[in-house]
Amino acid sequence: MAAYAAAYPVNRLMLRRGQGHARSHGAMGDGVERAWVPDIPAPGLAGALAAFLAGGLLVSIAA
Repeated sequence: MAAYAAAYPVNRLMLRRGQGHARSHGAMGDGVERAWVPDIPAPGLAGALAAFLAGGLLVSIAA
């Protein structure tokens, strides 16, 4: 709860300035390029998520 209370006003300020969460990572100076993150089209992502949720539902029903 304390982290939320501290981060909320900072996030609001950054969003008002047109900067989002990803912008804050550049300020940390890690300099890591995250090229390994796949660029999955929305329909494919939705299908994968639906399959994951259906599998979880199937396992919970079988248990």
